[in-house]
Formats: sequence, structure tokens, C-alpha cells
Amino acid sequence: MASKTSNNHNIELNGHPIHRSAPWLTLTMSALALLLYLGAGPAAPALIFDRVAVTHGQWWRLVTGHLIHCDLSHLGWDVAGLLILGWLFEDRFSRARFLTVMASGMLAVNAWLWWGQAPLRYCGLSGLLNTLLAAGLIQQWRNSRSGLAVAVGFAASLKIALECLHDQALFTATAWPSVPQAHAAGLWAGIVISLVWWNQLLFSTFREKVDNYRP
Repeated sequence: MASKTSNNHNIELNGHPIHRSAPWLTLTMSALALLLYLGAGPAAPALIFDRVAVTHGQWWRLVTGHLIHCDLSHLGWDVAGLLILGWLFEDRFSRARFLTVMASGMLAVNAWLWWGQAPLRYCGLSGLLNTLLAAGLIQQWRNSRSGLAVAVGFAASLKIALECLHDQALFTATAWPSVPQAHAAGLWAGIVISLVWWNQLLFSTFREKVDNYRP
């Protein structure tokens, strides 16, 4: 694969130019996480997800809890992961769909934190990262039927399954214990939203074919 660089991240695939725009939504989310850490500090008590506080009307925690981190290592791993996944996948979606992916991950993780066997307090982007990973890999597979996308998806699923089994992260250590079930919730959110869109596309294609065959 030949490539050429420019300010717009143009690349060539099989001789055909492909435009890659900067992942502005990813960069914005990363900047917010960094600014919140610098401004509010690690595991900011007023911003983390706290189930008891949410029941008392502090609804902003359902959003800010995903942008707050417990220590510098936690922040570094999550922001690095977001930047990598955003660069790979953000331009595979419209802005509205990218935001829908992240929102679906947030809803799924919040739902598990609220109703599942979850800790009372939580923070970090990792659940949302798994939503973006799942949705991005499925979109990549739909576009190219890439075996690599399948392999990465299988490896990510296996990693999360092992983490859930042992109730700890395999490769990272942070001040707060890892919550692999939140990663699983995020992963499933990415799969579900992708299947919803896929079925909508199949239904739309079917209707077009039916309309074309009408006398």
C-alpha cells in the first residue's frame, strides 16, 4: 500500500486516493479528559460516577464519570487508546453516528453500573473505548471483509472474557481496581448499535429492490 502525507491525511489504497480528515471529536474528548484531570485532579469527588450521588440528583456524573480518571496511568492508557481508535475509526462514521456510538457506550456502561453487580463508584473512558472498538471493527469488516478486523475483535473479546473471569485487568494496573464488566458492557453496546444500523441498511436496500420491481 502506497501512501502520501498531507495536512488532510490523504492516503492511497490500491492506487485510489482516500481522504482522511483529522479526528476532531476524538481530539475534543481527549482534551476534555486531560483538562478535567489537570483542573479537578485524580478521581475528582464531584465528577466521578457515584450511584448514591446520582440518586440525589447529581445527573452530570453519568457523563463526567467517563471523562474523569483515578491516576495518571489510568488517564494515559485511556487517552492513548482513544486517540488510536479515533484516528483509525472516527472517519468511518458521520459525526452524528460517531457521537451515537459513544453515547450508546455511555448508556450501556451506566446501565450496568446502575443495575448490575457494580461498584458504587466508577470513572474512566475504557468502557466507551470498547464500544468504539467494536463498532469500528464491524464497520471495517463491512467495508473490506478484513480478516484482521475479525482477528482483532476475537482477541479483544477473549481479553475481556478473561478479565471478567478473574475480575482484574490483564495488562494495566491503576489506583482503582479495574472494572472489566464495564468493558464488556461497552463492547456489547458497539455490537448492538452496529447490528441496528446494519439491519436498517438491509431493510432500506430490500425496500428499494421491491420498489424497483413494481410494475
